[in-house]
Amino acid sequence: MKSIVIAILAATVSLASAACPNLCSGNGNCGASDICTCYANWQGADCSERVCPYGLAWVDAPTGSSSAHTYAECSNKGICDRSTGLCQCYEGYEGKGCARSTCPNDCSGHGTCYFIEQISNLNSKFVVDYSNSKYNVYNQWDRSKIQACVCDPYYEGTDCSLRSCPRGDNVLTTGDNPSKQQICFADTTSSLSPAGSFTITYTDLYGGVWTTRPVFTAGMATDNTADSVTAANIQAALMALPNQVIPSVVVTGTTTAPGSGNGVCYVVTFTDAANSGTQNLLKINISGCTRAGCSPKYDGMKSGQGTGTEGGVAALVTSTSSGTVKESAVCSNHGLCDSATGLCQCFSGFYGLSCSDQTVLV
Repeated sequence: MKSIVIAILAATVSLASAACPNLCSGNGNCGASDICTCYANWQGADCSERVCPYGLAWVDAPTGSSSAHTYAECSNKGICDRSTGLCQCYEGYEGKGCARSTCPNDCSGHGTCYFIEQISNLNSKFVVDYSNSKYNVYNQWDRSKIQACVCDPYYEGTDCSLRSCPRGDNVLTTGDNPSKQQICFADTTSSLSPAGSFTITYTDLYGGVWTTRPVFTAGMATDNTADSVTAANIQAALMALPNQVIPSVVVTGTTTAPGSGNGVCYVVTFTDAANSGTQNLLKINISGCTRAGCSPKYDGMKSGQGTGTEGGVAALVTSTSSGTVKESAVCSNHGLCDSATGLCQCFSGFYGLSCSDQTVLV
């Protein structure tokens, strides 16, 4: 009897010694030749090591003249912690699998990180505005990997740490003209001019975005000629924007045809020194917003003097500036910008916030 027990124990010891290491740690199946086949996201001879997330490699050996950036663990920009399955990213990289670059200095608290596919360029300044004509669709391998700072208004620099200084016209260059834009409303479904209400979005040269109160067109003429009432309403709405971003402006009606269909046009002339330089094109919002929470709340433009639908109404804004437009130069080219304070240090003989005023010549 004792010999039988010994034989059974010997067989058990032999079976245990021949099993897969650590019984595959409970993270795999033991197969032929005592080799573990690990479950997904586990690796190692005993399946005890975690696999870290993969991403498109920031750098790897190319396999062709235009073929590289295959998938790699931690995107080749980090070390995998096998105990947790998390990547320990190198400096300058972050996210799951070190998949994205960081923004410098976290944008200094004066900006927001965006992927390269999300940003566009407006007057050499990064912005996020998918409606802007300068927005391009970027679809290369790094579109959702590389990030850049989009600075808050009045801040600039790659890390948004620099204060923007005032801009102005160079007082020594004479004969320059103010920036002008033409707003046209077209109605392609009716013989009458469109009517209703709309709002105007103005983007200043420092990156600030401002939207007017509703502009009503109750006085718009039915013979497709611009009326003074609507022109006055546009002018008042622009001048009512906060912080006097447009201290003064002149809006006049014009008989210029909008190009297609019936409609009217208005010319906006930026006359104030604070709006010197070629201004960003105004954006006319005509779709309307009437649901709860809309700010501002307005009905939108409709065809046939407001009796039809908005489907046939279009708004077009074009630049009608002529000749040389007044400059919008930092410190008016008559001073140096102190980027720490956002104040201009004017040269001798010039003064003002933007150094745009000249002292009396002796």
